[in-house]
Amino acid sequence: MSALITLRGISKEYKNQDIPALSDINLDIYPGEFIAITGLSGSGKSTLLNILGLLASADTGTYTIDGKNLKDVSATEKDALRSHYFGFIFQASHVLGYETVSKNAMLGLRTQNRPLPQRAQEAHTWITNVGLSHRATAHGKELSGGERQRLAIARAMATEPSVLLADEPTGNLDSKNAQLVFQHLQDINASGTTVILITHDPNLASQAPRQITLHDGRIIEDTGHPHRGTPAPNVKPAHLKRRANQSTRPWVDDAADALNYISISPYKALTLIFAFMLGVGGLMTAQGLSATAANAVSHTIATAALDDLKATISPPEASTAYENQTVNTLKEKISTYPGVKTITASRYLSARDLNPSSLPHLPGNFTGTIYAVDSDHFTYLEATVSHPHALWQLDGNQPVAFIGDKVAQELGVGNPNSGNGVLWLGGRPVTVLGYISGSSRDATATSNIYTNFTYGLSSYQAQQMPETELAIRTELGYPAPLAEALPLIINPVAPETISVSTVGDLRSIQRGVSSNLASLVSGISWLLIFLASLTSATTLYTSVQARRTEIALRRAIGASKASILRIFLLEGTFIGLAGGIAGVSLGTLGVLVTSLNLGWTPLISSSWMWLGVTIGAVTGMLSAAYPAYLAAQAQPAEAMRV
Repeated sequence: MSALITLRGISKEYKNQDIPALSDINLDIYPGEFIAITGLSGSGKSTLLNILGLLASADTGTYTIDGKNLKDVSATEKDALRSHYFGFIFQASHVLGYETVSKNAMLGLRTQNRPLPQRAQEAHTWITNVGLSHRATAHGKELSGGERQRLAIARAMATEPSVLLADEPTGNLDSKNAQLVFQHLQDINASGTTVILITHDPNLASQAPRQITLHDGRIIEDTGHPHRGTPAPNVKPAHLKRRANQSTRPWVDDAADALNYISISPYKALTLIFAFMLGVGGLMTAQGLSATAANAVSHTIATAALDDLKATISPPEASTAYENQTVNTLKEKISTYPGVKTITASRYLSARDLNPSSLPHLPGNFTGTIYAVDSDHFTYLEATVSHPHALWQLDGNQPVAFIGDKVAQELGVGNPNSGNGVLWLGGRPVTVLGYISGSSRDATATSNIYTNFTYGLSSYQAQQMPETELAIRTELGYPAPLAEALPLIINPVAPETISVSTVGDLRSIQRGVSSNLASLVSGISWLLIFLASLTSATTLYTSVQARRTEIALRRAIGASKASILRIFLLEGTFIGLAGGIAGVSLGTLGVLVTSLNLGWTPLISSSWMWLGVTIGAVTGMLSAAYPAYLAAQAQPAEAMRV
């Protein structure tokens, strides 16, 4: 009978150690043998087991398994060989506490890509064989030490390995459980599986047909192989087994593992999802609101550009205009020109100086703008005003005002439904004659105060007189020609002192403001996404550190580096994807609510919705890249201290 495993001249050294871990090891292991390896701590037992199980490589020498020299075998091929030739039982058992007994037993079968029904069948068979069928649905963390070690045996044997490597499997058990585990190993060997046991227990070692003793990295005693056992039936080379069991794609299992781990840490996952949601939601809101606002402003400007223009009269012309009532004369003169429908005069007043409030000398909570206007102003604004019959008083000298509904609510002045109130401006009482509930031309009208046109004029010096603005509504198409004539109409001597603008001139400003606003909010959103990615990367990094033994176990039973990499990348991707979907939903809701509140028509791009989801998924994956790389590079022998 040919040897299953042949070692020739195997040596292994570690830095900072005077004595080699292994030195010139020559060993033949035959199918069906039961070998106990003993020796003092540091004698090289674990290193030999690592090399036998392809968890580590020798510095010198040759390793042949089933006639195949492993000298030039790639890491991926070693993973496959380890998965199909070897089963591992460790002193600490390394049972996954968050998985059930059945799923723990399936772990090696999952690495072999076995079909799901076959996994369930093999796992059930072996948990029954080790006496754990009644605990099949229990979680690993609920098992006793002896039960965990028996589960480790079931996990190792479910894959039908040719060789079972057991490193101190009874080291943490009492004598009763130790003997029970050893009996299972004997039963496994009796069925034809080669068993290699590392132990410090001389009683257990003496029961093994073949015993090998190591000292300072050398074999000092080998009882030989008086009983070569019965080889396990149907032993297939690893590459044939791999081809026979490709019914389940590896990435499906990796995705399932990623989702499973997310589900067992819901609070951590929800925290990361929330972080991505804020970033993507902010980005979606920025895009949606900037597009919606731009559309609303563009619509207003486009409408106004057809029939609206303004002229600004600056001091000292403004002073002369007030003193000689020239404003009324100008209004009458301009109104005679073709196409003019409405003309109104207004002045801007300082809210800081006037301090609007409901009581004298009481600090107000006013956030709008104060204008001094004439009675035609609300016709120009196309505003909805209560008590419109009182508008004529704006042309008089008595201090009166019309205020927006929001102002009445902010300052507690009167009630739009109950009649007049009193507003204090600059320490003087002003009678509120009516309330503005809306305007098709100025969305801010409900937040403003409009007092009579001559309010406060006597307090100004001639050179301090505020500017007067004439706003003109025309028939469609008349603003441009009227804009050319208006400076000459107002001041024929010095027309250059009159500033005239059509609303169409504001389009470039509108585009710039919309662009700047979108850039600002988008910048903040990208910062949030970056912070979410950083948080996710940090969390996944700590997760990798916490799951070192789990990762090492997966690698030990044959999981490839690519598989470990995929699991963590998919974990980050799924979290980012969930955050992206939630963020798109949040951003869309934010745009809808804001637009409804402002009376705008919401603009939500479907391409941006898909982009938001994609951004979430991609940033989630990128945040997991470095932790995933570290996980994939984990050395199972070091992480598990085999």
